[in-house]
Amino acid sequence: MKLIIFTLCLCFTVAGCATPSSYVRRHLTAEERRRILDVAPTLSEAVLYERIEIPNLSKEAVDIFQRELVVRRRPGWTDNIKTLVRQGKIVIGMTKDQVLVSLGKPYDINRTVTQYGVHEQLVYGYGDSKYVYLDDGVVTSWQD
Repeated sequence: MKLIIFTLCLCFTVAGCATPSSYVRRHLTAEERRRILDVAPTLSEAVLYERIEIPNLSKEAVDIFQRELVVRRRPGWTDNIKTLVRQGKIVIGMTKDQVLVSLGKPYDINRTVTQYGVHEQLVYGYGDSKYVYLDDGVVTSWQD
């Protein structure tokens, strides 16, 4: 599986096809893509939700590539959702999984369970935070 994903990433990134990785090509240099592709085969699904560091690469470059790898593993997502996730944005109606890929792992999660369902507040940042609110795993609102 890792070899297939690596091969797809390498093929799409190097070939410059009009594929989802065209976003990656526009936002990462060839050297950044090469360094990330060296690490890509070692990344498991769980690691893709964590913020990783690759020496001599910006956090933004790694974030873009991580989001792209997860988007490729989600064929059921609509093109609109894939585009928003690649850009690190969210929209009302997104699932929790889509938010986690788009924004990364939250600093904290506050959860309330009632007879009407599960309400979650995902807290991003510390101090000047962003809050994302979900009802039963779907984004209903957020605060910047």
